[in-house]
Amino acid sequence: MVNSICIYINIVFLREKGLEDMVEVTVTVEYKGLNYQTNVLVNRSAVEEEIFETALRQVKEQWSPELKYQ
Repeated sequence: MVNSICIYINIVFLREKGLEDMVEVTVTVEYKGLNYQTNVLVNRSAVEEEIFETALRQVKEQWSPELKYQ
């Protein structure tokens, strides 16, 4: 199972959006036997488990037709 988190902070973008306390995180998650890479915006104080759960939920919503529009 591949689960990796790579933190990438785009300070200019976040400041322009008024999100100084947020970070953009690139996360690779395994879902249904495939690896997906997604970006999530989370609070700077978010722990790794919270970041991963947010990314996994985002991938599930995007790639599971039965979960769309809920």
